[in-house]
Amino acid sequence: MKRGVLFVILFLIISLVGCQNKNLDLTEEIMSIEVYVWKDNSFVTTIEDKEWIDELIEELNKAITHSTADMDYPSPDYKLIFKNAQDEDVFQIGYFIEVVKLGVKGRYVDVYEDVMYKVDLKLP
Repeated sequence: MKRGVLFVILFLIISLVGCQNKNLDLTEEIMSIEVYVWKDNSFVTTIEDKEWIDELIEELNKAITHSTADMDYPSPDYKLIFKNAQDEDVFQIGYFIEVVKLGVKGRYVDVYEDVMYKVDLKLP
């Protein structure tokens, strides 16, 4: 009987750990996003549309995520650098022009934290 209870508890713990989402939880005010080509780090543009930035942050904060730690995948097309009011770098994320499936379908991947976000919002 004790073995059965122990097995059930162990199964629940493993199930809960496997289903965790690694949400962004970005709460700092972002004023702009600089866009760079991923491969050569050349500057493309700066996004200052506050409404679009807030929508992206909201979607990333609540997105379903998937670990990319054990995956081989192509580099993102762009690197997005989120800047605060003091023009300091707050966060960096990769962006794919086309939707990719890395556990979940989306355009945004945190290469350094091995997280793919299920967010399809296109760059403006």
